[in-house]
Amino acid sequence: MQTFQSVSRVWLLLLFLSRIPVPAFAFQITNANPVSEAPAAGKYIFYWNNLQCTLLEETGYSGTLHTTPAGFRQMLLHTPYLWNGSTLLDHISFTLEGQRVDASRDGHDYNRIISLLDETLGQRVASGQALRLTGLSLGLDEATGSIDIILEAPQDQPASPAASRNTPTAGAMNTSVLEKVIWGREDIYENANRDFFSETEFWQTVQQLPYVEWKIYATPVPLAASIRISDPNQVSFGLVAVLEPAAYRSMVQRLEHYKHLLKPGSVVSLTIHTAEQHDQLFEKTMYIVAGSDPRLALRRNRDSHTLEIAWGGWREKLDNLYLLQLKDTQGNIIAADPPIQLNRSVFDEADFRAIVSARPDIRIDGQLQPEISFRLSAGSRTTVVGPGQPIPDSLDLVFPSEGAAQDIARLDSIQTPGYALPQLAIVINKYTLRTPLMVRNDFRALLATAGSVRIKLFDPVLAGNHYRIDYELPEPGRIILSVFDTEGTGLYVVDQQSGQGRNTAVMPKNIFIRPGKYHFFLNTLLGVAHQELVIE
Repeated sequence: MQTFQSVSRVWLLLLFLSRIPVPAFAFQITNANPVSEAPAAGKYIFYWNNLQCTLLEETGYSGTLHTTPAGFRQMLLHTPYLWNGSTLLDHISFTLEGQRVDASRDGHDYNRIISLLDETLGQRVASGQALRLTGLSLGLDEATGSIDIILEAPQDQPASPAASRNTPTAGAMNTSVLEKVIWGREDIYENANRDFFSETEFWQTVQQLPYVEWKIYATPVPLAASIRISDPNQVSFGLVAVLEPAAYRSMVQRLEHYKHLLKPGSVVSLTIHTAEQHDQLFEKTMYIVAGSDPRLALRRNRDSHTLEIAWGGWREKLDNLYLLQLKDTQGNIIAADPPIQLNRSVFDEADFRAIVSARPDIRIDGQLQPEISFRLSAGSRTTVVGPGQPIPDSLDLVFPSEGAAQDIARLDSIQTPGYALPQLAIVINKYTLRTPLMVRNDFRALLATAGSVRIKLFDPVLAGNHYRIDYELPEPGRIILSVFDTEGTGLYVVDQQSGQGRNTAVMPKNIFIRPGKYHFFLNTLLGVAHQELVIE
């Protein structure tokens, strides 16, 4: 059975397959497995998180590691190890910039000083620094090793042509197999309807063993719970445990070693997944704020809104936005919603011009907002468009040649009376296909590229025991018409050749087995169109 959102399987597989012992249930472990054959005599390998350094007798057992300041802080969250040619040493010790470090293979010794190392070293480092690790015990007479840790500036990541989405998450539950999940004192804290929590409320929540109730027709399987904390600098660590009292209690106790990551601005992800297949069944996101923060009073079922954007042939729906600003105890303005960037890809000039030359439509809770203003940038020009004004002809709507910059237009600074919209930016990217290819027919890829104005997909219409879906093509060609549920599970596919003009496809009514939203995609060589169907 597929679920709406599979957790990353890489770190979980590494957790079970890596031959490097790590504390039980840690999310992130040393990526570098010991070599399959023992190194030659006089050769050691030092492992720390995903970095490794070879120490040789002929170089005096000295070496160099290169990382970024953020990578160094991430490294401090993990127990270091030393491979001596045949096994990992049971215990190592060294001095890092004056701080004594003792680390046993089970991580118990090292866990006690993680917070101290981050406070005295991790939060003070900067690019260009060189840190000195000395006195590394090699377990060989009185020989010791030394390592220079060079902190480099992070490299800029190239922009990806694929569309992406950075929006707030309200959490999710796989309602096809789960009836209910309660994590924490729901009767007191209303966790299910909140996004913002104090540090105290976080600890009170995770102290409670999650309660899971299966659907009456579902077959229960062993589950695991995980807790991941990401601090404001994106340094993160997580733990996972089988969902039973002793293991869960042990995980929460271990989490105390990483409480320095929990502060206002941190984001916590609570998830429940199947213990064997690692299919995610539940997720709850907690935004940590100060105990006096006014956002603690917000309730999703009372204060949130839905924002819909239509621009050219592209549409986006954002749920669980508060659309307001608050003041803290010092009178500072606080936005209730995080900044959002939506990246859209266009493949040809016709799609680009159809989108950028049109005014966007904004709907809040289904109501059209006629008095919007916004800023639009294209090419070398930027213009502010007021309520009711058309897109000016002077805007530089130049579709760049292949190899030019990917970001070719940007819409931001959207304002509408009565609401405080988040810092919302829509970036149009040019994506060139050297040969005509269809978009990969999976939910994420289709959702990212939907919005072609050259094809049309009409609303599904119920007709007896099936739904009729009409679509329109400017020229004959192959179409793939797919339907997905909100979890991204494919339910039905029509793959056929279609003629120019209006065509019809049918899908059986019985594929929509439960209430909720369903997504229809028309995938063609000319782009992707998208429609939604809500079953009450």
